[in-house]
Amino acid sequence: MSLNVLVLESVGSCIDTDNVTHPLNVDGTPDMDDGMAVHVGYCNDEWFGALSSEDLSEMSDWIQEIHEETGLPRRFMFFDEGNQRIEIPLSMAEELVDVIEAPIALVEVHPTHERLEMTVVYLNVDE
Repeated sequence: MSLNVLVLESVGSCIDTDNVTHPLNVDGTPDMDDGMAVHVGYCNDEWFGALSSEDLSEMSDWIQEIHEETGLPRRFMFFDEGNQRIEIPLSMAEELVDVIEAPIALVEVHPTHERLEMTVVYLNVDE
């Protein structure tokens, strides 16, 4: 998790380089507790409506910079801190198979009556 954040005072939050929002403590420092973190894509209309025009402009510039550096469309970037993985659409993952040397996998989680069942299919690892 990045400690490099953009403070959004109008909503009492900050956003980090993974596009994850964190609430601000009373002293103005970010509350980096994982239970309080929310990806900006999951913020509701009330949160966006409360953003000041200055904070909205700064946040847009922040996300644009990340987009330009990575080439990923802004709406597809999500870092799952709990599972330590980057989640992107399968079509984008397939394009990365020959580009990076890290394992790339399709992960599907299916809830059942008794438990969660998970299927993992590696796209670039020989079995």
